[in-house]
Amino acid sequence: PRHIVKFLVQLLNPIFGEKIYDPFCGTGGMLTETFKFLLRSVPNNKSSIDYLKKESVFGREISSTAKIAKMNMILIGDGHNNINRIDSLSKPIEGKYDIVISNIPFAQQTEYGNLYEIPTKDANSICIQHCMKAIDSASTNGRIGLIVQEKVLFDKAYEVLREKIYKTCKIENIISLPSGTFEPYT
Repeated sequence: PRHIVKFLVQLLNPIFGEKIYDPFCGTGGMLTETFKFLLRSVPNNKSSIDYLKKESVFGREISSTAKIAKMNMILIGDGHNNINRIDSLSKPIEGKYDIVISNIPFAQQTEYGNLYEIPTKDANSICIQHCMKAIDSASTNGRIGLIVQEKVLFDKAYEVLREKIYKTCKIENIISLPSGTFEPYT
């Protein structure tokens, strides 16, 4: 739902000059909201607008929905649209972005768990690890905003992942949404 996406973008508060990435972008909703958010604060000159269009917002999507994401980015004024159709989990990114924002695909399996520090076939864990790995360690304010299943917070299967998050990240917010929040979408 759009109000959840807007809220997540506001929490992350992207700043012009930061690189933002959605590895599971679907139709591009989080990226379009991020682009619109940045557009309101960008200096109004050609070089700044060009930088915003070419160097700010990046996405990947495994399905043909990537075409819709590209179209949505073009419709909001992003002529370059850095959206690629690719299986993000098969191509880990190391330290390239300041912000990762995503709604990870839930309850799936992956054959690419061996590419990550905590190997598993559980795509929930691998998606989260992918997002953590994508953050630039040199970024002074690197941050991640993810929508995940609540079981990631409590299920014993995610204990090692939670420990890694606790030891390597600073957690500012965990927001639990009531059941039905995403209906009729899922």
